[in-house]
Amino acid sequence: MNILDNIYGVLFKPNETFSKLSEQKLFSSSILIIVMLALINALKNSVVFDAGNGSTWILFIINSILYTMVWIMSGVFITFTADIFGGSGKISETMTGLAYSSLPLIFISPLYILFLPMGETGENIYSLLKVVVFIWALVLSVVSIKFSHKFHTTQAILSLISLIFLKLLFIMGLMIISILGAIFASSL
Repeated sequence: MNILDNIYGVLFKPNETFSKLSEQKLFSSSILIIVMLALINALKNSVVFDAGNGSTWILFIINSILYTMVWIMSGVFITFTADIFGGSGKISETMTGLAYSSLPLIFISPLYILFLPMGETGENIYSLLKVVVFIWALVLSVVSIKFSHKFHTTQAILSLISLIFLKLLFIMGLMIISILGAIFASSL
């Protein structure tokens, strides 16, 4: 299977494709997907904000760094929670599955540009379609976790929910540390 077959399969035949992906070593194509998401989002922001070519590259670099950080953190957290629930997958398998499950997000930027000229009606349609795309990506995430960690759908859902809670705890921890840092700095 080449990358285009994998992309088509993930979008339209996810169970069969994620089953095959969990057996293959496709980490490099996963990086390509993350870079592609970052580039598409940077191009959308350049069009929306009428930025120049230099700004597009800066947005691309920033998006690439942010997307990669979220991808790595999600892979680590999901592998950790999947191990707790009895999963047997590796972090590279988890990250490959997460990258491929994020493929529907590619449609968000073109949809935004498509509905932007329609004003408020376009914004409403875009918002609805954006929710549908995010649900699609979440469902694909569950399927990818299921196959990469070789367990039941319920365990995959629990791993994904645990990821959300771990991210919230991580954010709350950062907020507490920054507040304590600000209090400490003001007391000097």
